[in-house]
Amino acid sequence: MLESGVDNDEVTFVKNVNKDDGTTSKILLSIHEDDGLAACSDAAMYKEFIAEMSKDFDLSDSGELKWFLGGKVQQDRKKGIVQLSQEQCCNDVLKRFEMSDCTPVDPPLRQICTWLLRAARHWIREMLKWCTSISSSLERACI
Repeated sequence: MLESGVDNDEVTFVKNVNKDDGTTSKILLSIHEDDGLAACSDAAMYKEFIAEMSKDFDLSDSGELKWFLGGKVQQDRKKGIVQLSQEQCCNDVLKRFEMSDCTPVDPPLRQICTWLLRAARHWIREMLKWCTSISSSLERACI
């Protein structure tokens, strides 16, 4: 693949092709062990890529991506949004360790941040009271 002008970080490969009409087509290939994921902005380029790769590798095209590496993938093409969820993976881990019925709690960092926010609000209220008191005292002194 490197011979065909593909940039890579040894896991994700990207190829950009400038077309005659001035647009650019892009294909991305991400590989993890024996799983791969290809995404392309041009259907003809994708078909050509799959045909070329099929000469050297056993490939299967599973259609639109729904699951990848244990994560659920949801796409909204109109809004350009891709959401990834590991909920199923987390549930599987909880089930494996017989913790499915455990009560969820906020992580410690969230609890600390909540406490700090409450403390900051209290401190700000106290400072406002103090400033109001000083301001009133100064007004009386100036009169």
